[in-house]
Amino acid sequence: MSIFDILTLAGGVGMFLYGITIMSDGLEKTAGAKLEKTIETWTGNVIKGVLVGMLVTAVIQSSTATTVMVVGFVNAGVMKLSQSVGVIMGANIGTTVTAQILRLSGISSDNVWLNLLKPSSFAPVLIVIGVIMIMFSKKNKIKNISMILIGLGILFMGMGTMETAVSPLRDNEAFARIFTLFKNPVAGVGAGAVATVIIQSSSASVGILQALAKTGIITFSAVFPIIMGQNIGTCLTAIVSGLGGNKNARRASMIHLYFNLIGTILFLTVFYSYQYFIGFPFWNDTVNSGNIADFHLIFNVSTTIVLIPFYKLILKLATITVKSDDNENEEVSYLDDHFLSTPAIAVEQSRKAVKEMSKITAENLRYSKEFLFGIDKKLFVNFSENEEKLDKLETAVENYLVKVSENEAASDFNFEISELLHCSDDFERAGDNLVNIFELIERTKDDVKLTDDAIKEIEGMFKAVEEITELTNESFVSHNIENVIRIEALEETIDNMKRMFKAKHIDRLKLGKCNAESGILFLDIIANLERVADHCSDIVMHVVRFETKNENFNHHTYIRELHNGNDVNYGNLLREYEDKYIVKA
Repeated sequence: MSIFDILTLAGGVGMFLYGITIMSDGLEKTAGAKLEKTIETWTGNVIKGVLVGMLVTAVIQSSTATTVMVVGFVNAGVMKLSQSVGVIMGANIGTTVTAQILRLSGISSDNVWLNLLKPSSFAPVLIVIGVIMIMFSKKNKIKNISMILIGLGILFMGMGTMETAVSPLRDNEAFARIFTLFKNPVAGVGAGAVATVIIQSSSASVGILQALAKTGIITFSAVFPIIMGQNIGTCLTAIVSGLGGNKNARRASMIHLYFNLIGTILFLTVFYSYQYFIGFPFWNDTVNSGNIADFHLIFNVSTTIVLIPFYKLILKLATITVKSDDNENEEVSYLDDHFLSTPAIAVEQSRKAVKEMSKITAENLRYSKEFLFGIDKKLFVNFSENEEKLDKLETAVENYLVKVSENEAASDFNFEISELLHCSDDFERAGDNLVNIFELIERTKDDVKLTDDAIKEIEGMFKAVEEITELTNESFVSHNIENVIRIEALEETIDNMKRMFKAKHIDRLKLGKCNAESGILFLDIIANLERVADHCSDIVMHVVRFETKNENFNHHTYIRELHNGNDVNYGNLLREYEDKYIVKA
């Protein structure tokens, strides 16, 4: 084998790995957050989990990516540890699809139609179609599909280049001796594991093995243990990704290792026992790419079928291996770094964190109102814990989305990232306004008394702000922009309430019904409540901008047009809320 053959082989491997990478990226972008919803929704039991693992891995063409995703879901509390077992098992089966596709390179026939199925025939066509789609389409979905086509084409061309480069090894005795060593199951398993650890993809290492089979000197006896080892080697990435997570994330990565390790031990025991006592007639025959693809499939399907009934034992083994740490913080985070490589899922997890912020803001609004009418130590503790969590979430969401946006693949989600950053900021600021109210009440509770009229006015304003908060949260959570006019009408009503209540309070001061201290408390409370309503208005405007995908959307102009009476429905809603909150007050 000359230096030029070695360089050609290296180039072929590079093309092959690059093709797999961009094809997987295209598939992940196309599937988007549907991957997360599929994993979350359909993993109720181990059988469903296996099917989901197969489906997701077949779609993204990477068992490692699926397993790392699962580790992230477990770490984020999205998935229970018991749910992860089936998905991990199914991922091993789903990854065999790549090898089955690559076996097409072994087609040899004079039939025109069969020859059209050969990668050497259609790979260039796929690349040309993909390039044309990229050049003439501005739609991200089309570009993602073009990435899949180009990746698949490059993958096949890399496979062909590797096969051409290794053909001189057909007569190389040293190469033949190396593969003779792999007939030893321990050596074969070790070689397969090490190769996969280096490449970090069992699909890629199996594909390279399929290319080497083109030499015609690799036998079944050497291939079997190598393939088993490749399944063990693919566990390393998941184990490394689990190291930074909580105990359940580490356990999920260990489940992957134990499943493949136990499956390999069982298969080796049965396989080599049969060979020793009876013998396989094909044991010393040479393999082709189709044989490798078939054994890869048989091995993974068989081990899954055999080990499914014992999944609880594997779960227990992982639990024993990774013991609980008394000092470990049990708080889970939606914002797991495992998802950063898949922006669709990372953005969806960020949305969950902001949804949590919306709930906390609503809770603290209720606590503030309850605190006004009676000091309760439990309310104080709950409010303080919520406020601390709200601040942490806002900082975490901002930092996380900055990381997400650094990924080139995140360009499709710029609108959503912008929406989430602005909304998280507004929820946190609304929380700060509620802190102001809470601290005002706590500081003046024993020294300052509000009049009955002032208390009724504050209570009425609290009710209006509770309603606008509820409408805003519903709009954010469900992407509902139908509430926008109602929210803006209510926000203007709250502005009018503040002005009217301020005027009434000045009248009370003139009449001597209240003093300056109570006046400061009253005015500060209604001012902070009005600011909470302002933040609600801002949030729903960010939702509208995201849903309409309008880069030129100006919420100040939109609100000004509403207030100028350009919408009949807005006027009707404004009168409705004025009757409900102002006339009544």
